[in-house]
Amino acid sequence: LVVIVVIVTIMNRNFSSVYNIRSMLESVGILMVISIGTTFILLIGSMDMSIGANISCCAVLGSMLLSKIGFLAFPCMALFGCAVGALNGILHCKLKIPSFIATLGTMSVFNSVALLMCDSVPVSLPKSADIYLQWASINLSVFSMPFIICIILLLVYLVVQKNSKFGKSCYYIGANERAAV
Repeated sequence: LVVIVVIVTIMNRNFSSVYNIRSMLESVGILMVISIGTTFILLIGSMDMSIGANISCCAVLGSMLLSKIGFLAFPCMALFGCAVGALNGILHCKLKIPSFIATLGTMSVFNSVALLMCDSVPVSLPKSADIYLQWASINLSVFSMPFIICIILLLVYLVVQKNSKFGKSCYYIGANERAAV
């Protein structure tokens, strides 16, 4: 990776500009937040194919609610995402449907729900909703707010994973579910 960065920097001086580094870290930050949650699922030996559909539904829901209820749209989006995760958990753990199959099904359902919610057209936010999103444009040097939140969540994840009973049990379940139970 370091070699690739050096080569690309030599080929294009703008690659190492503050703007480009900030842009890359912001993109990585958003993906890492998603990956942190997914890591727990992978550690227990399961798979979640519905993450993208869940995010799509949350984004559409947020865009519909933000101009109407303001900051309360964020907890609504989080609750919706948790409900989808709980549904996936029930399908896998209680109904004994393999996680790949269960989440593949919910992926299709929630992709359709997202399309139905927005009538299959792109959703844009009114200018009045910009006030609720200004926090995401705050930058500390090359670090954007989404990246800073990502680092905080990563630290919380590491503490939970290494120091809590829940975190350790994820490793045990992934290694051998029958022995862990």
